[in-house]
Amino acid sequence: KMNRYGQGKILRLDEALRTKAVAGLSHRALRQACILAGCDYLEGLAGMGIRTAVKTLRRYRDIDRAVRALRIDGTHRV
Repeated sequence: KMNRYGQGKILRLDEALRTKAVAGLSHRALRQACILAGCDYLEGLAGMGIRTAVKTLRRYRDIDRAVRALRIDGTHRV
């Protein structure tokens, strides 16, 4: 994910899945976290960085449940 200055870091999938922050996530769950946080194809949710996205997916276990919960609690505009 790019920061506000347009700087980013290339991270290989196999490296990412070994980091403490995403340990235990499947490839699919990591991809869903990246989508929530924003990617080249979709604008992310305001205030949703990769850490928050991972925490959200861990809590709700599925992107559809996570989006429903975010709509209900109102913390992020979905």
